[in-house]
Amino acid sequence: MTFRFDHAVIAVNDLDQAVADYCALGFTTTYGGEHATGTTHNALICFQDGSYLELLAPTNKPARPGVNAADFRRVLESGEGLIGYALFSEQLSDEIAVMRGRGIAVSDITPGGRLRTDGVELRWESAMIGMSMSPFFIRDVTPRNLRVPDSTTRHANGVTGVSVVVFVVSDLDAAVQRYQNMLGVEGERSENGISFVMDEARLTLTMPADENAKLHIATRGDAPYILNLTSEKLVSIDQSQTHGVRFAG
Repeated sequence: MTFRFDHAVIAVNDLDQAVADYCALGFTTTYGGEHATGTTHNALICFQDGSYLELLAPTNKPARPGVNAADFRRVLESGEGLIGYALFSEQLSDEIAVMRGRGIAVSDITPGGRLRTDGVELRWESAMIGMSMSPFFIRDVTPRNLRVPDSTTRHANGVTGVSVVVFVVSDLDAAVQRYQNMLGVEGERSENGISFVMDEARLTLTMPADENAKLHIATRGDAPYILNLTSEKLVSIDQSQTHGVRFAG
């Protein structure tokens, strides 16, 4: 497996408000720019472990004509909160071929990009499984540090990265089989569920323990449920300002 956890995607209605709220929580945010279609834009919260959170919001503009790139408007329809995550690979074409050989219906590669406010154009390639963004796969065409700046990874709240991405699933055995076919590795069983270990983070599948978890499955499908953060100090995040995201330490 050559994948590593790249970033989690957080849908927000108003990017300026979300940025203000996350800054109030002690996160350093960086405006990213508009995606190639012009229909969405983002801000990034980058961490020392190389991962980041993407605050994704609509621009309320019509799509640019003739642009062959992913349009993310559809994934914003279920409201604010975690809507997906990306896995990164330098050998994306090879990984897609291997996954297809294991029965995973991965799409063809689609070009993507956005223009930063300083005029620098970013380009990447991505692929999806069906219409889901949990996960989608990404490979940078331009250098990754243009897409994910490494100069803004210090945060007043001390957060340094994402350690665990938790998913609640209605059928654990089926979900585990899907992840094993997708990633090509066996899951590790623990009291918290079944985990797949990446370089810096682990992906943990678990059954719903309460009504909130069941509601998440009903409205979000297989999108992430909880993000466990690593931090240099004890941090308590006010969940009322996270725009629907559940964080744990």
